Amino acid sequence: MVDEYDSPSPERVARRAFVLAALACRSAIEGDAGNSEAEAFREQVMQWLTQAGIASELEEGERLVLEAPLGTLTRRQGIDSSWRAEGLVVLAWALEKWGLPSYEELSNPADIADALGFMEQEGLSLLEAPRLRNGSEIEAFASRLLVVHWRLRQFQADRHSIDFEELVKSPGSPFPDVQGIRFVNKDLAIGNVTLSEAQEQEWAKVMSIMVERHRAVNWLLGDASTYSEVSCDT
Repeated sequence: MVDEYDSPSPERVARRAFVLAALACRSAIEGDAGNSEAEAFREQVMQWLTQAGIASELEEGERLVLEAPLGTLTRRQGIDSSWRAEGLVVLAWALEKWGLPSYEELSNPADIADALGFMEQEGLSLLEAPRLRNGSEIEAFASRLLVVHWRLRQFQADRHSIDFEELVKSPGSPFPDVQGIRFVNKDLAIGNVTLSEAQEQEWAKVMSIMVERHRAVNWLLGDASTYSEVSCDT
């Protein structure tokens, strides 16, 4: 963690959660170009963010995405905005509004946004008095997430199986908390098979999930003030 930054306030976490919800929403309706109702909804999202005082949380790249007419996003903008849902679930969990899915499970941004009160009066109420989980809970989750992300990065580099279970459970392990992590044949489980037996698209999906959740939890811990500048190193 970079010491010069402070962890974000509960109020800022709530604002950032709504920004991520807006980005995931914007990505989801990109294919509705030509639909006047969808375009009107895109404009309503921007209006709600502004009226709620959330627009100040937007980074310039995020603002460009949200203000772009439907059908005009680049492929990279669409993909990146869609994956922000995995950061959204972490912030919603930190705000005690949602549970954490498993490391393999994609989040449902529409359901999470609803739980936060996105575009509703409930969301405005959340912004007034948000409450965060305690730091020890967030740090414990960060530790568990790091275990999985580290293993995926290692496998991406060498494509070798290891006795991952022994490594993380041995005395003196740098990964003391393995709650929720599954093993098959001593290695990280992806579905019902070991990591080395999983289809590349399956473990690559989990890698993308880990990157975005890692970004979110490191931001919560004060890695960087600007969300997009947070390190996801393992």
